[in-house]
Amino acid sequence: MSGRILPALGALVIWPAILVTSLLFGGIHSLNVFTTGHLLTSVIQSGAALLSGLLFIAIRLRTGSLWPAIITHSGHLPTRFCKPPTGRVNNRGLKTMIKPLAVSLLLGSFVVAGCVESSSTTSTATPVVTGGDLAGVPARACQAAIAKKMGRSASDVAVFDVAESEAGITVEATVAGAEAPWRCYTDRSGRVSNVMYTGSEGAL
Repeated sequence: MSGRILPALGALVIWPAILVTSLLFGGIHSLNVFTTGHLLTSVIQSGAALLSGLLFIAIRLRTGSLWPAIITHSGHLPTRFCKPPTGRVNNRGLKTMIKPLAVSLLLGSFVVAGCVESSSTTSTATPVVTGGDLAGVPARACQAAIAKKMGRSASDVAVFDVAESEAGITVEATVAGAEAPWRCYTDRSGRVSNVMYTGSEGAL
């Protein structure tokens, strides 16, 4: 679920997209109240699922694939579904959620700490200016489009290459804090058709 919703929210800045996806992933678990009849337990489970969602998204962004996150998520399923039936309803409620919640809090704190550390210690190499009209209409249009995509100021975007071909104009630029350049496709009038990041999504 998280792996599919996150790309669909690509128009948002990365952190709002992550938070919206995690809230949806956690919120859907609140519907378990209709199965268990325990509101507090369902709310706590939703919180744990939200933190787990952050972990799954971090795995998705770092690996660039859904499968590691799917395998991680399915790892706990055998312990839940392969237990022999007890013949009675489990009404321990809140007590059964303490251990999963504690584990989720621990994993969530590692994920947040890792993301913060990664963003603060990233060193960006400035590409060499290769040519083209770096101040023309196409360059300025792509500079604005990349800045909007990242939710940053245009001054944080530095165009270093503008290449023209029969298919159109390709503009490449760096964004402060990003490990790899951004690429933008436009025409002479500055009409942008596509903006993309050339590095790994986890480096944003």
